[in-house]
Amino acid sequence: MEFQDVVRHRRMIRTYADTPVDPRIVDRALANATRAPSAGFSQGWAFLVLDTPEDVRRWWQATSDDVDHPDTWLAGMMRAPVVIVPCSSKAAYLGRYAESDKGWTDRDEARWPMPFWHMDAAMASLLILQTAVDEGLGSCFFGIPPDRDAAVRREFGIPDAFDPVGVITLGHPGDEQAPWQHPPFGADLVDGHVWGRGTLDDKGSLVGICEAVETLLERGATPAQDVWLSFGCDEEVMGEAAPQAVAELVRRGVRPWFVLDEGGAIAHQAFPGVAVPLGVIGVTEKGVTSLELRVEGRGGHASTPSRMGPTARLARAIVRLDRSPMPASTPEPTLELFRRIAPHAPLPLRPLMANAGRIRPVLTRALLAAGPETAAMARTTFAVSTLAGSPALNVIASTARAGVNIRIMVGDTVAGVIEHVRRAIDDDRVEIDVIEQGEPSPVSPRDDAFLLLESGIREVFPDAVPTPYVMMAATDARAFTAICERVYRFTPFRMTRQQREAIHSYDEHLGVDDFLDGVQWYRHLLESLPS
Repeated sequence: MEFQDVVRHRRMIRTYADTPVDPRIVDRALANATRAPSAGFSQGWAFLVLDTPEDVRRWWQATSDDVDHPDTWLAGMMRAPVVIVPCSSKAAYLGRYAESDKGWTDRDEARWPMPFWHMDAAMASLLILQTAVDEGLGSCFFGIPPDRDAAVRREFGIPDAFDPVGVITLGHPGDEQAPWQHPPFGADLVDGHVWGRGTLDDKGSLVGICEAVETLLERGATPAQDVWLSFGCDEEVMGEAAPQAVAELVRRGVRPWFVLDEGGAIAHQAFPGVAVPLGVIGVTEKGVTSLELRVEGRGGHASTPSRMGPTARLARAIVRLDRSPMPASTPEPTLELFRRIAPHAPLPLRPLMANAGRIRPVLTRALLAAGPETAAMARTTFAVSTLAGSPALNVIASTARAGVNIRIMVGDTVAGVIEHVRRAIDDDRVEIDVIEQGEPSPVSPRDDAFLLLESGIREVFPDAVPTPYVMMAATDARAFTAICERVYRFTPFRMTRQQREAIHSYDEHLGVDDFLDGVQWYRHLLESLPS
């Protein structure tokens, strides 16, 4: 982000989304903080960083009266996944200026009409706040209640030589204006539904798994095979928890028969004209790759523009990419989906769906014509998601940037996609930087493991049609394909179209009966494992 945009967009936020923060962003914020002014290069600051749920809760317990019944402000602040406490050290400054090149050997505090130790720590704090804006995060700076200072020092072992100058919360901004019918983090039980962020995606499945396991343990049940539970914490930011879990399994010599992660659901209103719910099991997922398109130029005053400056050249590149979609093809899991729902489709469509494999080109064209959601089932997609140019209306940008998020269809590759982007843009002046890359996951087989998942759907959700599908979103499952060829994505909860639209939005909720059915499904899976 341009510096002027950082300044313009910086504000204190009061509530956060329930999404982890990439640790690399925290590291960058702290590194930037150390670039703040420091009188005499005293560097008399320190930062207490709390970035685990346990430590963050300890913070609020030490500084608040009742974390179990917070007021509106505290409830919003407690959602922040990261708390940073900048501290200053007066002793470091007095000691530095007592050295021979400064000569204030008396260490007289009166020589400091302003407490530079606090001021420098405050400027370091501002750099953390600005870094948050630059990374698309939210932040808030506020004070510690004076009567809680001793409790904070005692709880976190802050040395007497350092004084906390404030608190910074850091996280993804929550939607303060979102029209939630019930508080997003209240877990309110209303009309037979639990309302709150994560009920569907995906705290509900985490709790459902644990409940199923605990009830079986209470009965003294022993599964026919070893069962490993792996719960990640940073999937939303493509973090390292899942790869580290895979590495640990490799270290222990564990190679799973199959892996089950979040993913499809018992989806109602999933396909036009099909009344029955679909039990969609993800057998693969699209790859995720992000690029930055960048154009450099001289810039200048807006009164004397030249042809094809950075913003115009970037705009042309974006339009060329938008007009050059990747070749489309319907993958085998999607063909199988159509074959399975054919008996339940409107009569005119049944022969077409039943023979999907024979008319794949026709079916592919139909998917492309039906709209963006179905088109995404048949090709790699490009979404220009971020744009940056000049910080002022009267200044020509010297650098123009566009972020492109790409979801790579099974059968395409990262290398092929990048080459397609280069050919489509056809301009050597447009730099293409790879921000992150991930290949599509291998397609898992529909053998005994898949049939086991199917049997559970037929047992617990007899009205649903089990079917494989290609998952459009990303999950931690992609990491486990390195050690297992049978990796599936399924969450055993009934979800209406309205509920699915609430994921990552507002009014997310899960029916209590639907949750209990999900627990039953997990239990059935564990009890049905073959020896």
